[in-house]
Amino acid sequence: MPPSPRVLLRRLLPLRRLYTTTPSSSPPADPSSSTSASATDALILAKYRSKLEAKAAEKGLPSAAALRADFRAHMARLRSAASRKEEDVRARAQAQPRKAEHTTPPTPPAPPAPHAPGALALSALLSPDELGLPVDRIEAAWRARVGAAPRSLCACVPGATYARMARRAKRWGAFVLPLPAEISSSSSSAAAAGPEEAASPAASMHFVQWRFAAPRVTLVLVTHLAEYKLRGEFAAPHTVLAMHLDLLDSRGVVLLEGGVGGGVGVVEGQWFASVLARVWGGEEGEGGEAEQLLDAFSRGDEAFSLGRLVRLVGGV
Repeated sequence: MPPSPRVLLRRLLPLRRLYTTTPSSSPPADPSSSTSASATDALILAKYRSKLEAKAAEKGLPSAAALRADFRAHMARLRSAASRKEEDVRARAQAQPRKAEHTTPPTPPAPPAPHAPGALALSALLSPDELGLPVDRIEAAWRARVGAAPRSLCACVPGATYARMARRAKRWGAFVLPLPAEISSSSSSAAAAGPEEAASPAASMHFVQWRFAAPRVTLVLVTHLAEYKLRGEFAAPHTVLAMHLDLLDSRGVVLLEGGVGGGVGVVEGQWFASVLARVWGGEEGEGGEAEQLLDAFSRGDEAFSLGRLVRLVGGV
């Protein structure tokens, strides 16, 4: 039950006396004056003296007054530390713009990661302005853009040559090619083929496959014959050639890009690209030696001769 008003008045009477001045003629004391503050401090000290002295003794101080002095000094140190921290933050904020003015310019972004041949459309490799240039300047831009990458291949195939290549490749899309040892820049290509597959002591055998999977890109995959016989379609090609057909109708040129790996160097990759043009894109008429060999191989005819094939590609 809440206390009655009379009880509350009794509790407040001591505080009333504290703020009453002794001389009756003096004006009432201001509660914010030093006299009022001293009276309040005295009241608090009298009420909590025992607890303050116990706390002082706990901290090794001689009296409650010493405890209060120690507390005031502690608060002064905290205010000083807070003030210094605020000044440090303000100083760093003011110094930040000056620091930014002297920083070095950001480094340019790294060039895009190498891509697999045929993975990007031609429009992602040459800008619209470059594709609108004369053919000779398109070829120069193509070689500068694609040929600069390590272990890459690039070429520009005339439209008529590609037409012959595509016509024969759609009929004979798989074949073998002997790589002469003098063409190879490393011994890994020759070591990949078993001794029973060598067309001669100076050649290693490789399996060629044409792919017309995309409407504007034709792929050619070249794999070590020994690996293909071992793994079939899961064999990894060492040379991949991609022919972009975007400019075939309008400009009469096909842009070729490629990459090599698996122990095959750029020199061998360039040789394979040139042999494609010789075997599939040669100007000889129907029934010529290249078509006879392509047809005999596709039918598994015993008339297929590795010796004739070596002579056919040996002059490339």
